[in-house]
Amino acid sequence: MSSEVQQLLLQAGHRRRYCAGDTIVSETSDSRSLFWLANGQAAIRLSNWRGHEVILGYVDTGGFFGEMGLFPNDASRFATVVATRECLALEIGYDRFRRIANANDSLWLALIAQVSYRLRDANRRLVDTGLLRVQERLLAILHQLAATNPVERAADGPMLKITRQELGHLVGCTREVAGRTLKQLEENGAVRLDGHSIIVLDRQDP
Repeated sequence: MSSEVQQLLLQAGHRRRYCAGDTIVSETSDSRSLFWLANGQAAIRLSNWRGHEVILGYVDTGGFFGEMGLFPNDASRFATVVATRECLALEIGYDRFRRIANANDSLWLALIAQVSYRLRDANRRLVDTGLLRVQERLLAILHQLAATNPVERAADGPMLKITRQELGHLVGCTREVAGRTLKQLEENGAVRLDGHSIIVLDRQDP
């Protein structure tokens, strides 16, 4: 995203600060604005009819969420968004966003690029869910998170700080299954567990 687009968003939005664990928007609530994450990370969560929660993905610094309400048929929020660490978000009303974006095509392009990436990611995970075993799905998710999120690095690979419950929501299994599968991956030399951190070991050339 260009510095020009970032400046437009910073000038247009109302600044909102959130602590880790705070709910930024709630599923089914009225949808009147979108958010641009100036700093931090948030999880997009959705509950099924049984009340089971699934993490659809994460929004990192520079990401949008709440954009579905830009379209007339989406008057309520589709999902719940929760801060996973301290966040600074810019809230922009839909009418104001449209006015600014209509005068600056680069803003529409930035939004479309992110929506396109999320759709591609959702399609890939849908295929993986049908074709891969839990261990393969979990490892694929770990590599994806390591590649697409700003993370710390240990000497032997990128370090992720994510709970077993969050992994279970991402993969589509229980927290207990996610924990056991992580142990199996560690035994297989794919990851290293260090307290609450997961180090995705760098792949060695054969």
